[in-house]
Amino acid sequence: MNEYVFFIVSAVILIIVVVSIILYRKRFNIDDIAFDIIEVDLLTMEEILKSFKRKEVIDILRNDDDLLAVVIKEHKNNGYRIICTLYDKREEEILKDFKFPLIFKAKDINEDLKNAFSDKDMIVLK
Repeated sequence: MNEYVFFIVSAVILIIVVVSIILYRKRFNIDDIAFDIIEVDLLTMEEILKSFKRKEVIDILRNDDDLLAVVIKEHKNNGYRIICTLYDKREEEILKDFKFPLIFKAKDINEDLKNAFSDKDMIVLK
């Protein structure tokens, strides 16, 4: 009997975790987007800003007022996953054909970046 209870509880927890992941990914629409992944020990706001100051990114942002530079923070067991990409205000989703997104895998983020995020999962850069 205890084995069945354990199995049912485990199955329910697994279902909750899977559904949570699916809903989170749909919230930001980051499925099927190819990213460059950069691993760092300590990620700074300066590195984030530098990723958006690339000429090709600036040109895209200047040519379309409906696009925003966004940074998405995900907590991971061993640190953070920080996604630098563009958000389309018209479609209300991450720009799917943006060719220059970056993901930083960071063990930690500096105080400036922590303060910028505060309790939010996404920040908009201006």
